[in-house]
Amino acid sequence: SLSLSLSLSLSLSLSLSRSLTLSLSHSLTLSLSHSGAISINLSNMKAVKVSDDLDTVTVQTGATAGKVVYEVVSKSNHTRNVPVGQKPTVGMAGLTLGGGWGFASRQDGLLCDQLISVRMVLPGGEIVEATATNENSEIFWASCGGGGGNVGIATEFTMKTIKTPERVTRVHLLANQTVENISFYQKLSMGLSDKITLNLEVTNNLPLDGGTSTDIGVPSSLRDAWLKLFPPLDEPGKFYIELVGIYFGDKEEFLAEIEALDVDNKSPIPLKSFQDGVKE
Repeated sequence: SLSLSLSLSLSLSLSLSRSLTLSLSHSLTLSLSHSGAISINLSNMKAVKVSDDLDTVTVQTGATAGKVVYEVVSKSNHTRNVPVGQKPTVGMAGLTLGGGWGFASRQDGLLCDQLISVRMVLPGGEIVEATATNENSEIFWASCGGGGGNVGIATEFTMKTIKTPERVTRVHLLANQTVENISFYQKLSMGLSDKITLNLEVTNNLPLDGGTSTDIGVPSSLRDAWLKLFPPLDEPGKFYIELVGIYFGDKEEFLAEIEALDVDNKSPIPLKSFQDGVKE
C-alpha cells in the first residue's frame, strides 16, 4: 500500500542520514546479510489481487510464491498459473528480482519475463512505478534479474499469468555421479523440447538432516513417509546426481521423446531409469 511504501521511504531516508547499510535481499549463502545493516522485513505486505480477466496478478512483495500460486489457481478455477520455482515458501521479491527460475522456464520463460510493472522505493526515498516503456524503464530492466535486487526496495509487482497445462508428468531419478553420466545429461538436455525443464542436482544421500537436494526442509514428522518414497541408496555419503523435472504432457509423450533421442537400456543412464522415474 502507499502508506507502507511511505514508511519504507522514511526508513531509507533515515538510514542514509545516519550512513547505515541496508540489507534488501536474500541469498542461500547469506552473502547479502551484513553486520550493522538494517534488514527490511516486508512479510506483512502480502496482498495478492488477480485481475478480472485472469491475465494478470498484482503482488505485494512480502507474499510467498505458494500464496501467489494458490490465489491465481483458485480464482481461475485451475486454468491459470504463475511460473514460480520449486519451493512455496520462497518470497516473491527475491525470486522475481533474481530472475525467477522454475520448472516452467523453458516453456514459459523466467518469472521476471512475466513482469509488467514494479513499484519501488528508491534510495533517496522516492516512490516510483517502473515499466518497460515509461521514464523509469532502466529501473524496470534492472528489476528483471540484472540488478541483483539492490536498485531499491520493490513493494509491488504486476505480472502476467500463464495457462495451466492440461497434463503434467513429474520426472525424478538417481544415478551415480560420474563424468559419463553428467556428460550424458548435458547432451540429452540440448535435445529435449521446451515442454520439459530437467534439472541436475547433487545428493550425498545422508540422513534427512544432512543437506541434500531432496531432503532439505523435510520435517521429522514426515521422515518415515519420505524414506518410503526415497529409500537409502547402497552407499550413504556417496555423491549421486538427481535428474529432477516437470514435463508438460503425459508419461508416454515424455518417454517417446527420450527414446527418439536414442536413449535405451545401454545408455549411461538407461531408459529403464527414466521409465521408473516418471509419474503423472
